[in-house]
Amino acid sequence: MDNGNLTKGKVMDILTKVENFMETQVSEMARLIGVSDEGVDKGLKSTLLLIKLRWMADIARKAKSDAAVKKRVSQHSEA
Repeated sequence: MDNGNLTKGKVMDILTKVENFMETQVSEMARLIGVSDEGVDKGLKSTLLLIKLRWMADIARKAKSDAAVKKRVSQHSEA
């Protein structure tokens, strides 16, 4: 963590753990209700891709916002 922000590596680690957790849960649910794991897996991959894209966009937006704030603070302190 850097000033309360997650590093890119830490974010990717969290995303991987979430993906693994979701895959495990969905596989178990598919087994319990007797649904084909392959069909569920295809839908899960699409859902996970959308989640990853959204999270990465949110992280990029936050990083951009943080950079803008730091720039303003730096400019203000120099004045």
